[in-house]
Amino acid sequence: MAELDAKPERWRGLFRFVRHGTATFLYGARDAKRNNAIVLREYMTRIARAERLPGKGGCARDFLELDLVHEKLEEDFQRHQEALVTHRYSDARSWLKKFKDGLRIHMRHEEQLLLPLYESRCGRMAKIKGFKTNVFVLEHSKIMEWLSRIQTGTRGLRIGRAATPRAVISILDLECTFKHLIQHHNQREHNILYPALNRLTTKEERADLLRSCMLGSAVSRRV
Repeated sequence: MAELDAKPERWRGLFRFVRHGTATFLYGARDAKRNNAIVLREYMTRIARAERLPGKGGCARDFLELDLVHEKLEEDFQRHQEALVTHRYSDARSWLKKFKDGLRIHMRHEEQLLLPLYESRCGRMAKIKGFKTNVFVLEHSKIMEWLSRIQTGTRGLRIGRAATPRAVISILDLECTFKHLIQHHNQREHNILYPALNRLTTKEERADLLRSCMLGSAVSRRV
């Protein structure tokens, strides 16, 4: 999947065909459930789903649609906490990793696509109002640092043995601060970044950028 994300030129031609017709994916592996054809089919399905999110004519309406990514990530983190308090530590670590991986993809889209555009279009206005893009990047770094601290805490929890209440409380205390941090960050994006990008881009630009931001995101990976 990561290789396909990194080299879209390898599948765009195929996707144009798949989008407008029926495709049969062939494979030579013995395993009918695990092979390259299955991977490619799932990837094409993911792309098609991302293009349909949401709006008329297959195009997302504005950048506030990215709140869907925030919501799905929050759901993953909630599942992590549910597993944590019910002593399912392996599940808790798995959900936390899924959350971190999805958040990293979302941040990469913002840092490589959205923030450079915001800065180039806003120019001096961004500095006057104090909405500097480096603030968002610094917050990304701080968020990931807190996530690493939480992951370190969960590694000490042993499978099959209930942790002491104090150990779980210590992790939940970290997560309480973390949730306040990321909620504040998401609110800034909702109130400042996304509306600004809506004003600064054309309908076609928004459709292209949102399609790119949805690919590989937590929303496009939703079952």
